[in-house]
Amino acid sequence: MNIINNANESLRKTLSEASCVHPATVFDPMSGKIAESLNYKVGIVPGMIMSLNLLSAPDLMLLSITELSDAVRRIKRSCSMPIIIDADHGYGNALNVMRSVEELEHAGASGISIEDTNLPLPFKKTDIPDFISIEEATSKIDAAVNAKKNPSMMIIARTGSTKYLGIEEALKRGKAYQNIGADALFFPNIDNINDVKTLGSSFDIPIILGGVSPDLLSLKQLSSYGINISLPGHIPYFAALEAYRNALKTLSDNNNYDKVKVLEKEYLEKLSSSKEYKTSISKYLK
Repeated sequence: MNIINNANESLRKTLSEASCVHPATVFDPMSGKIAESLNYKVGIVPGMIMSLNLLSAPDLMLLSITELSDAVRRIKRSCSMPIIIDADHGYGNALNVMRSVEELEHAGASGISIEDTNLPLPFKKTDIPDFISIEEATSKIDAAVNAKKNPSMMIIARTGSTKYLGIEEALKRGKAYQNIGADALFFPNIDNINDVKTLGSSFDIPIILGGVSPDLLSLKQLSSYGINISLPGHIPYFAALEAYRNALKTLSDNNNYDKVKVLEKEYLEKLSSSKEYKTSISKYLK
């Protein structure tokens, strides 16, 4: 419990500081350990990446809460870094949200993101995202806040309405979620500097943005606008897939692994706790 409390407090500290940080995309125990070894302050477990990684399927709400929570549990067994879990719409109505919070908190989440998108895809409404009413979304955030057992764990209300319904609607929704008790707000698909400035100055709780290119705004600039976390996409995951594909293609094409870069043996041994296991082998198996 102390490990979880420490991670939760670490996330709250990161979100309370005046500086903005990039989170690490985390999708399994090894990626969590690598991010932690590189001193990332926070990791994020994205629904899209978990659907790809566990099901090789697109982000269409095909992943179950059990599959997600099991994956989170394995990640948290391997790293102490705080992680934010993308729980999509909470896997249903307000009662489902409560169950999702229970499962993910028990798995070790330090933050749980619940969004107001109408999911899964409604019949005949598949062209652009559909959003549930503010009344229903507020009820779901309220349920999430009241479902958590540990007060240090954070409920993060997410709305993608900025891109589709405009900044005023996003502000209205954000205010409603803040007032009902959300610990932070998450606005994805933000690529306009004026929107960044408006969102950063309009709330009294931490702000997480998704989609802001590092080429558009630096972390220093984002910090000055009141942004706490900026997620510029999940490039590390796709880069890892490409490296794996290239290694297999090299073997297929050339019958060798020439010029294929691999993880250093010493680094791999550190990530896999090889030294600790060798000590246990010497103590218990000899």
